[in-house]
Amino acid sequence: MGWHDEGWSSVPWPHEDNGPLQIDVTWRRMDDQWECVGLTIGFAPGARVRPLLTGDLRGITMGALLERAGRGLAEDLLVTYRDPHDEGPHGTFVDSLIDAAPKYSGSRPLEEAARIYREAYGKGEPPRKAVADAYGLKPGTAAKWIADCRRLGLLGKTKQGRAGGVLPPEEESP
Repeated sequence: MGWHDEGWSSVPWPHEDNGPLQIDVTWRRMDDQWECVGLTIGFAPGARVRPLLTGDLRGITMGALLERAGRGLAEDLLVTYRDPHDEGPHGTFVDSLIDAAPKYSGSRPLEEAARIYREAYGKGEPPRKAVADAYGLKPGTAAKWIADCRRLGLLGKTKQGRAGGVLPPEEESP
């Protein structure tokens, strides 16, 4: 594998300036987009080293981590491999790699989760299970994400424990 289909980025966590953790994210291109395929967690250079605690790991929000790491990957590709004067195939190729870098809005990709929910519901499939499967979540965590989608207006209201509340698509005005 080469630089064009595998990459790495490091994120100081939780604080961008001083960690105390440093999380190295391994990226691989899969189906024309970058996906996280590994994490290495340790203490940032200069941080006081101590035993790693369960609370340290629980404090890692994957959406926010991948958002920051994805920005780092895109910046590395831009600085390292993109010649601003190259308008040829190599420059276009690097631009496509940068465009495929992960982008998340906030700490959770809720808009995408709401889309997955709506599609599953429309097909008569269990929507909470679809969200859980798409993100590798436990059912309770998927339910919290769905509740957040409803709170943000990405899904309509429904009775507790009942699927539904899917907002109709906005009609385009002539």
